[in-house]
Amino acid sequence: MTIKYIQTKDILFMKKSFKKYILLPALALSAVAAATTAIACSNGVSVEPAQVTKDLQANKDFLTTLTFSGNLEEVTGTTDKAALQTWLTANKATVTPTLSADTKATRTAELTTKDVTVTAPTDTTVTLTVVSVAYDGTDSSKLNVLLKATKGDSTVHFVKQITGKAKNPVGSAQFALAVSDPTNPRWKTAEGILQTAATNSGFGGKTTNNGDQIKQNSALETALTSGAKGVLVSAKDSASIGSVVNDASHRKVPLVAYDRLITGSDKYDYYVTYNNERVGTLQGYSLVKAIYSATHSWDASKSVEDNVNALIEEVKGKKLSEDKFIYLSAGDPADNNSKLFFNGAMEVIKKAQTEDAHLKFLNTATAFENVATTDWVAQTAAASFQTVYNTATETQRANLVGILAPNDGLAIGLADALKTVAGTAEKDTIWSKVFITGQDGIEGVVSSLKAKNSKVDMTIKKADEPLSRAGTAILTLLTAYPNATREQVAAFVKLTSPNDNWQLDTTSYKVGSKVITTFSFTPVIVTPENVATEFPS
Repeated sequence: MTIKYIQTKDILFMKKSFKKYILLPALALSAVAAATTAIACSNGVSVEPAQVTKDLQANKDFLTTLTFSGNLEEVTGTTDKAALQTWLTANKATVTPTLSADTKATRTAELTTKDVTVTAPTDTTVTLTVVSVAYDGTDSSKLNVLLKATKGDSTVHFVKQITGKAKNPVGSAQFALAVSDPTNPRWKTAEGILQTAATNSGFGGKTTNNGDQIKQNSALETALTSGAKGVLVSAKDSASIGSVVNDASHRKVPLVAYDRLITGSDKYDYYVTYNNERVGTLQGYSLVKAIYSATHSWDASKSVEDNVNALIEEVKGKKLSEDKFIYLSAGDPADNNSKLFFNGAMEVIKKAQTEDAHLKFLNTATAFENVATTDWVAQTAAASFQTVYNTATETQRANLVGILAPNDGLAIGLADALKTVAGTAEKDTIWSKVFITGQDGIEGVVSSLKAKNSKVDMTIKKADEPLSRAGTAILTLLTAYPNATREQVAAFVKLTSPNDNWQLDTTSYKVGSKVITTFSFTPVIVTPENVATEFPS
């Protein structure tokens, strides 16, 4: 099929001439591409497709190759399954695909599977095939090659990496990248991380960081008008970014919500995040563990339920001899994650309270709405704490043993407020008897945990690198294949970053009645005991 374009004013007409055979999926994609071009032309914007987009489109059957299991290395079949698994274990390390010298040195032509060769196995009953090729999300000078080994009726897929290829060139095609908290060190650091991920994918784009939703919307609208090929955004106000989502959808520009679910519109399909209720569970678990001096440690190989139940069993045997109090603080109600954090933590704390009536709250009003902190402002959280503390009895103050703080920034503010209200004799020691939770792993908390003198007793590692790799990989594939299924998108994310671990969640996150396909990463508890391992530098 060939397509000729004739533009008259703002209307784009397509004249189609068909050859004898027509591939219907390709026709559908061409129609979408034409519609995208029409929108760009009507805005007076013409942006050259990224080289990586051309590469993906040059592999004509690329989408059909993205059918492997998201786990990879899972042998399927029947009679030859065990034999193929044995072969894979013994030979995977010695399989060495090679890339043509010209393709390594230059990027003047599209990179396809034809540029990669692999030596046939010495075991002639096993066949090796180059299935797909894609840049590596951590360094685009590396090429990830998806190989398929076949023996009889059984198959297995695995990835091998080629180094030394030319990096993905960054041309005029850009992603619109946006985060929304310039006061939070985590998000300031994320600015550069998102840009690096976009560059590795072969796209330009500068990350904007606006703490005001109107300004964030304006920056994103400007980027869309300028021809942005994709949008990766952590919204300031999840409900008030709907106009941007709707505009991106109208322009057929893919948009991915980044670590904050967008609730103001359902006209997007993908969300990359950490398991936010799990974050709260880890905070509540850590708080209860500290209060009861429990010995159980979170075991990532076991379920959440098993870990929490093991902790509660210790609570049963270590009941408090007098009332002890926890102060509750939560995040911004405009941030969809805040309530998830709070609910996850409260579920653990309330299970402990069911077993021990001496565990109580310092707050008299304990609903999320009563303890939320507008805009994540630490001074607001500190002022709320001082109000509650000043109205508590002397006995309650003396028996304050924990503060549920939703993130590191608020945790530091609450720790400072605790020092302010403490008696003179306790100003420098009160932190030793009050356990304070956090999350985000900001530099100040991490360094003090390493020094074992932290006011904040734990944090949660939620690295932006894997999250940004997933987000930009989704956008990259959709620039080439807008009709890719979620299974194909997931396979591409796995192919570009095979060492990143996530779960594809197709049930938990909804906007109205629409399920938003979510790449859910696992958060990690960080304490003085493991901080050097989780943050080695």
